[in-house]
Amino acid sequence: MNKLFIPVAALGLAASGLSFAAAAPMAAPMYHWYVGVGLNHYAAWKESVDSSFTLVNPDTGEQLAVIKSSQAKLDKSKLGYNIFVGNRVTQHFGTELGVNLLGRRNYKMNSVEWPGNQENGDAKFEGTTKIKSSWNVYYDGIFTFPIHPNFSVYGKAGVNYYYTKATTDGMIYFWDEDEQDSTGKYLPIHGVHANQKLSSFGWNYGGGIQLNFKQVSIRGDYTHMNFTNNDEQLFMTPNLVGVDFMYNFG
Repeated sequence: MNKLFIPVAALGLAASGLSFAAAAPMAAPMYHWYVGVGLNHYAAWKESVDSSFTLVNPDTGEQLAVIKSSQAKLDKSKLGYNIFVGNRVTQHFGTELGVNLLGRRNYKMNSVEWPGNQENGDAKFEGTTKIKSSWNVYYDGIFTFPIHPNFSVYGKAGVNYYYTKATTDGMIYFWDEDEQDSTGKYLPIHGVHANQKLSSFGWNYGGGIQLNFKQVSIRGDYTHMNFTNNDEQLFMTPNLVGVDFMYNFG
């Protein structure tokens, strides 16, 4: 009787173990490398940014205007693209190197104050700035928190380098005051057309959620960027949202 009980008990324990293994979710395999592409857009459809900078004629080097304490309002923006590669050192930490090719955008600059150097009054500048080319290179640490084998949340922080080409068109106006009744109006005195190349190092942080389907992952991402160059107007709204598609391997 005892001899029969031992193998029967062993079979029972084995069957119970198999049933428990089938019921428990299996851990997803860890892939150490991934590559990906995606889309990005500004987190705000319309946003105002500080725009203190100097307009210089690129042909003659002549200083056209010193724009201070102004607001450039984001008027139009298009989708951009992401390209990146990453390495998962552990299940919870990895690194990522990537490029954000940012979408074209237009800024409206209305009633921008410009301290005039005219003898009898002040001046102002009004115009538009078009961004036709800009990109951002970043290197981030990624901190991942698995919630389920197919779902995780993550946070990130790192450094970046931003570069843009901007074209500004507008008009400088001079305040012409009528001495007889103390009234006046702004008169156009100088048209402005300037091409600018602006860049800055910076740092970023953000996070998102990620869905995993074996070797394919999809993530929704948010990034906030800060720049070290505060002397130039970078025409960059610092908040980006994106959707990325990733292929895992290795």
